[in-house]
Amino acid sequence: MDASTVESEFQYALQFLNKVKNRYGAQSTTYKKFLELLQTYQTEHAQMTEIFHQVAILFKGAPELTEEFKSFIPVFAGR
Repeated sequence: MDASTVESEFQYALQFLNKVKNRYGAQSTTYKKFLELLQTYQTEHAQMTEIFHQVAILFKGAPELTEEFKSFIPVFAGR
């Protein structure tokens, strides 16, 4: 991956985090739980399919966020 691709993906990820924060509020339980799930994936190397399942439950009222989250998962993103 070249530097511009990495920067582009990083910016996309930040935009997505901002969407979630704007939707639920930075202090909301949902937003905090979402950040915890991401941290769990990163630090404990949890299975991404399990993380996705938990995110889908968390975002049950926002299917557009669930769909967009799929783009970060290699299996769904075709990576």
